[in-house]
Amino acid sequence: MLTVIDSIWDKKLNIKTCGSDYSELDAHNFGYDPTPYYCLKKLADSGLITSSDIFIDYGCGMGRACFAMNRFTGAKAIGIDLNPRFLKIAEDNLDSFGRSGNIEFILEDAALYMPCEGSVFYFYNPFSCDIQLKVLENIKSYSIRSGTEIKLIFLQPTKHVEQALSEEDITLIKKIDLRPLVRSKTNRMFMFIYKYPA
Repeated sequence: MLTVIDSIWDKKLNIKTCGSDYSELDAHNFGYDPTPYYCLKKLADSGLITSSDIFIDYGCGMGRACFAMNRFTGAKAIGIDLNPRFLKIAEDNLDSFGRSGNIEFILEDAALYMPCEGSVFYFYNPFSCDIQLKVLENIKSYSIRSGTEIKLIFLQPTKHVEQALSEEDITLIKKIDLRPLVRSKTNRMFMFIYKYPA
């Protein structure tokens, strides 16, 4: 069911992001699984992201979340990924979606990337808890330097990441239940939205 709906949305946006890819899976990088459009639409409809936001997707893969959030909310979108093959597809998608200057992709190791802009940071389990904590420190450092209040969005975080987040100085502001929308082998289809500073 979701594959058909995802294919329809890909066609509407004139992009190609369907399918999973675990060919470069390792202990720190968890492969490519695009966020289902239902989840992205639910996030957009929450009102937590507006056209004045800058949405950054860590582990963006082929760019689905960036294109969807840009179309659904008008937010500028930046995708970060370490895989040049995925980013080539994302750039091809950008050509067919239409280059407006509001979407860009950066080839970078997430643990080394130091944001210089952004108000919403999105994660769909792209990497290990160790890398996640390094990324979170970089984002918090950016927030402190820039004086920017930020939102951190985690779709279906692992138990390790969820536990680590509970120990951080961030505040959970919303938990979106996606189980009615998405069938999952686990019972963890939630989107957690945090803010920093707390």
